[in-house]
Amino acid sequence: MPHVHTTNFSGIYYLQTPKENGHLVFMKNDASEDFCGNNQFIDKEFFSRWRVIPKQNEFILFPGNFTHLVEAHYEDTPRISVAFNVSLSYG
Repeated sequence: MPHVHTTNFSGIYYLQTPKENGHLVFMKNDASEDFCGNNQFIDKEFFSRWRVIPKQNEFILFPGNFTHLVEAHYEDTPRISVAFNVSLSYG
């Protein structure tokens, strides 16, 4: 399901990935437009989704308020990842 995190940053490290499924998908929302300015989320060819095809040993860090989801995968090879959130406190 599409969701956001109530954190400053979210991250994923992929230890093992299937070949074809289980992509990370970011969806256009007000927060992504404010953060990104004039890039993929605004581009006329981008429309409203940006699909990331994960690779083994890849690290992805993104603002927690970006709407995103992870697609299901149906291969025998498991997808193994470590996901985390970072909340910064100012004081």
